[in-house]
Amino acid sequence: MGGMRAVLFRLQTTVGRRWLPTLLVAAVIAVVSGAVLTLAAGARRTAQAPDAFTAAIGGGPDVTVTQEGGPPRTAEVAALPGVRSIDAMSFAFTALKDRAHPDNESFGFIGSRRMDTRLVAGRQADPDQPNEFVADRGFVAQHHAHLGDRFPVTFWTWDQVRNGEGYV
Repeated sequence: MGGMRAVLFRLQTTVGRRWLPTLLVAAVIAVVSGAVLTLAAGARRTAQAPDAFTAAIGGGPDVTVTQEGGPPRTAEVAALPGVRSIDAMSFAFTALKDRAHPDNESFGFIGSRRMDTRLVAGRQADPDQPNEFVADRGFVAQHHAHLGDRFPVTFWTWDQVRNGEGYV
């Protein structure tokens, strides 16, 4: 117990004479420690974000098959043993024109994105209705779009894009 009194006495005499520098050092240490803890917590949250998003939309695909060209092999993959469902997606060179806002042109993605997105309003496009599409919030805001609006679409083949004939 006597050792503890000596430590307290020494602390009181040191801090008593230099209380302002001691307070400033403690404040600097607190600010730096707080910043480090905040960065560590943010890094942990960022690292968990992809898994949390995938879980929120119902999980991701078990397998992804990439095909560089040719006709779709969807039926061939669907016939494989163990395949319960299949969702194909394609990229096409497209542009949607908005007659009401001619300066707002959007380049499009054609296919299904259900595996990595979540529908928040409306319904999925009917695959048997080639004139339907699902728009994201950015598209809706940019074009002031509403359900039932129509947008002319321009398509380019890969050869047209490769030869510099696309997007002109």
